Amino acid sequence: MLKTLPHSCVERTFLFFSPAPQRCELCPHKDGALKRTDNGGWAHEVCALYIPEVQFANDSTMEPIVLQSVPHDHCNKVETELKLICGDVLDALDKHLIPAATTGKSKVFYYEMKGDYHRYLAEFATGNDRKEVAENSLVVYKAASDIETGFSMLARLGSNSWFQVNLPTWLPKVLRLQA
Repeated sequence: MLKTLPHSCVERTFLFFSPAPQRCELCPHKDGALKRTDNGGWAHEVCALYIPEVQFANDSTMEPIVLQSVPHDHCNKVETELKLICGDVLDALDKHLIPAATTGKSKVFYYEMKGDYHRYLAEFATGNDRKEVAENSLVVYKAASDIETGFSMLARLGSNSWFQVNLPTWLPKVLRLQA
C-alpha cells in the first residue's frame, strides 16, 4: 500500500505493507520502508545514502532514487561480501569462541550469535541454500535454548532470558525463511 507522509512540509511517498514483498534493488532485504526508483523499482533510502553511485532526482525530497550509475552486479558484490563476512564469523565461532567458552552464559551468547549469522545468510539465500541455512539457524537457536534451560539461577531470580523474550519473535521469521 502506498502512503504519502508529511515530512518537514514535504510530501514523501513510501511503500508500506505491500501485498507481495518488494525487494530493495540495492540490498537483499524485503522489509522496511521503500522508495520509488527511476526505473520503477523500489529501494531503501538508507541504502541509497550509503552507496556513492546512487543519486536523487530531487535532493529536497530525496526521490526518486536514481540508479543509472550503480553497477549491475552491485547486489551480487554485496551478497558475496556478506557471505564472506558471515563465513569468517561462523568459522571463528566454531573454531575458537564456542570451544573456549567455559560458562553456560558465554556458550549461550555465542550460540545466539551463530544462529543470528545463519539467519543473516538465510535472508538473501535462495532455494535449497536458503532452507539449509534457515535450518542451521533453528538448530543452533535450539541448542542455545537447551543450554539456557539449565540455568536454574535465571528461574530463581524470576528474570526473563533472551530466549523467553526474543525467540517468539525470531522463530516465525526463521521458519518463514525455510519455506
